[in-house]
Amino acid sequence: MSAKRIPESWVGQEIEAGLVDANYDVRGRPLMALELVGTLEGVNSMGIVAAFRYPDDAEEPPVSTFYPWNAILWLRPPENA
Repeated sequence: MSAKRIPESWVGQEIEAGLVDANYDVRGRPLMALELVGTLEGVNSMGIVAAFRYPDDAEEPPVSTFYPWNAILWLRPPENA
């Protein structure tokens, strides 16, 4: 796999992510994803650290937050990158 296609190579760059929506009742339904854009700050075997912009908090600055791998449905660089 090309180094440009793995999350470690995206540290410091803008990314798009699908995070498990913890407020969604999943009983008998597929998982729902919060689709967010932000900066990837770190990656390790436990998960990622990122500062995402949440649509509901458009005026609040992004805060660095740890997300374990089991909370992440997908992760990618922006489609126009």
